[in-house]
Amino acid sequence: MSNRFIAMISQYQSKIGVDIMPSQTQLNNEIMFNKLNIFPKITLAYISLGFIMLFVAFIVVFNPNIKPRKNYFYILYFTSNTVCYTYFWNGI
Repeated sequence: MSNRFIAMISQYQSKIGVDIMPSQTQLNNEIMFNKLNIFPKITLAYISLGFIMLFVAFIVVFNPNIKPRKNYFYILYFTSNTVCYTYFWNGI
C-alpha cells in the first residue's frame, strides 16, 4: 500500500515538477557527496586556515615594516573553493 502511494507521488512529481526536478546526474552527485561526508572532515582544516589567515592579516595591518604583496596561494585557495562549491551546488 505504501509503495503504491510512493509511486503515485513520484509520478506526480515527475509530471508536474518537470521544470524543477534535478537530473539523474545531479541526484547521483548529491548521493556521492552525502556518502563521502567530506564537509565535516574538512571543517577543522577550514577553521585552522581561517585563523592563520586572520592572524597574518592582523600582523600585516599592525606592523608597518611588513609590506603586503600578492600571494598566489590565496588566489589559488579562493579559486579552488569557488570551483568546488559551484560543482557541489550546481551538479556540473
